[in-house]
Amino acid sequence: DDDRELQRWCADVTMLAVGDVTTRKSLLESGAVEMLTELLDCSTEGCARAKYICSLATLAAHKEDVRKQVFEAVDFMETLREAIEAVKDERQQKGGDSNRTLVAGIFEACAFLCLHASFKERLATAPRTLAALLSLPDAEDLKNRSSLPFAYTSFLMNIFRSREDKFRPRKKEYPYSEMTDAEADQLEAMYDKMPEGARPVKNGEVDLGPAELAVKLRKASMKATGTDKLGVIRLLCGALLAPGVTQPLCAAAAQCLNLLCRETEHRGALVSAGAVRALLAASSALDDERARDSARQALAQLAITTNPNLLAYDQASNMVKPLCELIQHNHELLQFEAALALTNLSSSSASYGDELRTSIYRSEGWNRFRDLLFSDNTMLQRAGLEGMCNMCQCELILERFAEGKGGNDLKIMLAFVGVDDVQTCLASSGALAMLSGVPEVVPHLAKQENFLNILAVLAHDDAGVQHRAAVCAVNCARYSKDDAETLRKVDVALRRATLTGKAYEVAREHISGVA
Repeated sequence: DDDRELQRWCADVTMLAVGDVTTRKSLLESGAVEMLTELLDCSTEGCARAKYICSLATLAAHKEDVRKQVFEAVDFMETLREAIEAVKDERQQKGGDSNRTLVAGIFEACAFLCLHASFKERLATAPRTLAALLSLPDAEDLKNRSSLPFAYTSFLMNIFRSREDKFRPRKKEYPYSEMTDAEADQLEAMYDKMPEGARPVKNGEVDLGPAELAVKLRKASMKATGTDKLGVIRLLCGALLAPGVTQPLCAAAAQCLNLLCRETEHRGALVSAGAVRALLAASSALDDERARDSARQALAQLAITTNPNLLAYDQASNMVKPLCELIQHNHELLQFEAALALTNLSSSSASYGDELRTSIYRSEGWNRFRDLLFSDNTMLQRAGLEGMCNMCQCELILERFAEGKGGNDLKIMLAFVGVDDVQTCLASSGALAMLSGVPEVVPHLAKQENFLNILAVLAHDDAGVQHRAAVCAVNCARYSKDDAETLRKVDVALRRATLTGKAYEVAREHISGVA
């Protein structure tokens, strides 16, 4: 026992030593690779062996020539298989929770190894080893307050991401503390162009591999848990929902779920396994802004592709606040995804659909949609109008327009009804068609100085736009019997337009009456 304890202490000291860039450089000059390889071969204690693998993986991140030396000296895949078998044997003999420290050590070692594309490539071609590795922990392991949950999620995060994914926590030191991610990337790109002696010292070099490799490993991980295809997701969700979850673990698990959301084929499984509840918990618990954005983006992506009628009311309604916050982000992709998510939620025809739209309205959702219309990005403008169109089913919105409090909004919708983008025209004309179905709204719509815009698109090439414009025109005529000027404008426009299909069916009775 004393010998095993001594091996663990030695391995702990080694990990601390190689973690410091200056000490690591000195160790490498003194033959650290050969020394650690020998220690690994001689060690018989499982946790110590796992930590020696961590140390060797850290050395491999120092420089490219060191990486080659390390990977030539050690067959990490064979060592990993031996460790997995040892864990399985011990758990069969002593029970499931007997060696959490060793399992944590294995995942910690794998997290370090997966900083190297060469190891990830080998893991991607060894599905049985990956499956055996992912099946080591169970739900109780990841709820346990030990190092295992964080080691497991760190491993998953490193196999799920590529060199293009940068989940960089906000650095506290200047100038990084004052920079956005894009500005930090530009600064680091400038450092890379400087002469080697003039560059700031980096604590190692890593290469997580191409995006294609990360996609392959994400898909393989979803299949790796045998009959329980939700295994990995359930473990991540369990870690997020466990009492007393730490900030680093919460951030890592949320980022793993975010990465799994990249492929739409995984999103149904994520919802089924409870990812919505877990991500909601993460988005409210996380202190780090970037990690919080990661959780909210994953929520948005799930809300975009999930039929809102299939969501429980508490899930759908609790998504509204974080999505309304995300739509105000300065990153256009996050704004766009949040807008699409809220638009999909607002289309709900479930029994609680009206309550959900009311929740969006009271969370400033309508104003957030309208703010997007002032963007220079056509996609954001379209997303904003589509959201406003869906929200025109909300009773509070209709009351607001009926009371004459939506004049500026009507003017904005009329301005967008004739733009070149067909989808934007569909959204704006659709909103106006719905609003015109309320008699009290029509006088406020007809008095807008650009009211003729909706009548002009009766001649639009797109049948959908023409249909919506015809609905709006007929409604305005129906509810303007005492307004001769509006009636005249509508009658002239309908007579002159060459209406076909649904547009003609809508306007036929009115045209016949005018004739």
